[in-house]
Amino acid sequence: MSVEYPTYERRSARGTVVAYPVRVDLQQEDDVRLTAAVLSKLAAGTLPDVPICRVWVGDGTGATCDACDCPISRRAAEYELNANRRGVFHFHRECFLAWQRERAWYQGRHRDD
Repeated sequence: MSVEYPTYERRSARGTVVAYPVRVDLQQEDDVRLTAAVLSKLAAGTLPDVPICRVWVGDGTGATCDACDCPISRRAAEYELNANRRGVFHFHRECFLAWQRERAWYQGRHRDD
């Protein structure tokens, strides 16, 4: 079973907007939502849009993930990064990887403007 979304838009390196229909399996639906949440928080400035030099990884502490807003269980790995004046951010592994991927894309998009 799959869910159909109307369109997915991204700006190409040349500045044109590419829109196309997206079909995803239900198991991928969470990744689509996570990507949308990360991009929204990058645009709002609630997640840092610059690379971070130091990342600490350890057992979960129950902190709330800054990407998906869900608690990080003690059984999960917790990624913690210090963004200097922006504060400390906590992520699940999947959320950290999504932040890295979308931050790089977001930063590149704003460099073209």
